[in-house]
Amino acid sequence: MCPQGARGCLAAFGVLACAAPGAPVLVIVIESVTATDFIVFPPPAFSTKWYVEFAKRPEFVDSAIVSVVVALFSSIVGTVL
Repeated sequence: MCPQGARGCLAAFGVLACAAPGAPVLVIVIESVTATDFIVFPPPAFSTKWYVEFAKRPEFVDSAIVSVVVALFSSIVGTVL
């Protein structure tokens, strides 16, 4: 048996180890809805400007569709195997 304090430290370390990889993604998502043309944290205003720009560019939309199709097929193949 491990002491109660060690168990709490191990639990806290486990939570941090699981949350740390997701933190940069969270920052990117927050920054993607900013109204400015440059990175400012925290964002001064909410805007979907960059998502509209993404939707206007056919090469971005086409690449996103290809990525989703590849992800679906690889998931199906991985599940079957």
